[in-house]
Amino acid sequence: MIDALLVRPPAAFHMSSVLKKKLEVLGLGYLAAVLRRNGYRVEILDAYSKGLDVQGTVAEIEKRWFKLLGFSVWFQMLLPGTLKIIEALRSHGVMAHITLGGHYPTFAYKEILNEASGINTIVVGEGEYTLLELMEKVGAPTRWKNIAGLALREGKKVIITPPRPLIKDLDSLPWPDRDTLPDVLKEGGALSVCSSRGCYGRCAFCSINSFYRLQPGVIWRARSPGNVVDEIEALVEQWRV
Repeated sequence: MIDALLVRPPAAFHMSSVLKKKLEVLGLGYLAAVLRRNGYRVEILDAYSKGLDVQGTVAEIEKRWFKLLGFSVWFQMLLPGTLKIIEALRSHGVMAHITLGGHYPTFAYKEILNEASGINTIVVGEGEYTLLELMEKVGAPTRWKNIAGLALREGKKVIITPPRPLIKDLDSLPWPDRDTLPDVLKEGGALSVCSSRGCYGRCAFCSINSFYRLQPGVIWRARSPGNVVDEIEALVEQWRV
């Protein structure tokens, strides 16, 4: 049994027009790294990179036993497939805590929780430490409403807890775990490095601006140059990229 399974779901349709090459899921890599650094057993399932459909993803998930199942829904086009997977899992008797994270669930948490009874919570905004605290309290539902940055149900009502401050020092985060990188490189995809988060702009059309301004703190934050170069050197040495 593992503590958490983190999933990038398959798209509802072919995403080649959006993603020209297969990319790593750095968000899941960061989440996994933080959980593992705190002693939790975590697996990542990248259904998109593995070419799985909804049925295939359900089958892969059901091979594992876990306490928490998290889906990264970074585009709204990933939501239909995610909901079908969750519906199938619940109909098959999966009782684990199911949570969603990413830009789209952050903005549409109320609609999603009102319409999808199989989802327990939604991580709102930057998720590393919200997910860690949720993992720590996953077996105590009465304590979920004390976790900053979380949307959940209280009776029939959807509530959201106070926002969690943005991570001030990005160097304090562990480097993302690269579970998905072998599949990505095998398909001719690219290795990714995140050197900063947020944006100093205020473009009305961009979700990045809105996403990070939901939480208190400096919007644009950069890792130190030395921290970034150290990660790049380690990646070159390990993966020969």
